[in-house]
Amino acid sequence: MKRIACFVWLCLLYTSVAGAQEGAWTISHAPAANTQATATKAAGATGVRHISECILVTLTAGAVAPVAVQVTFVVRDGASGAGTIIWQGTMALTVSAGGSAPPIQLCGLTLVGSPATAMTIEFTAAAGINTFETVALKGKSGL
Repeated sequence: MKRIACFVWLCLLYTSVAGAQEGAWTISHAPAANTQATATKAAGATGVRHISECILVTLTAGAVAPVAVQVTFVVRDGASGAGTIIWQGTMALTVSAGGSAPPIQLCGLTLVGSPATAMTIEFTAAAGINTFETVALKGKSGL
């Protein structure tokens, strides 16, 4: 249920804001259990930079209690697993079925990427059995 609530918030935020800016975009990924969440905005044309304005990251447990875990998530100026890290944070999950780490929801950011370079938000690894990761990034692109 917590995971669904985050996506409702995400959908409301992005549909109300995305259309208000030229060049606005959103990317997200909510994979199956024990899978690394990663989403990449493809590189723009020559000279075009991506600017990240909002992030959403969640980490939840499934119906069976997972092993306690601490994971890192990053925003990269570049491709998944390879781009320069321009922002990062950590989340922890305790041994509790159906539990969740407090979601990270930040807006008002101005994380500027390099020209003609992809931008990625991702966990650096899967959190483990019976865990679910979610990432989303809202931004705009321009010269």
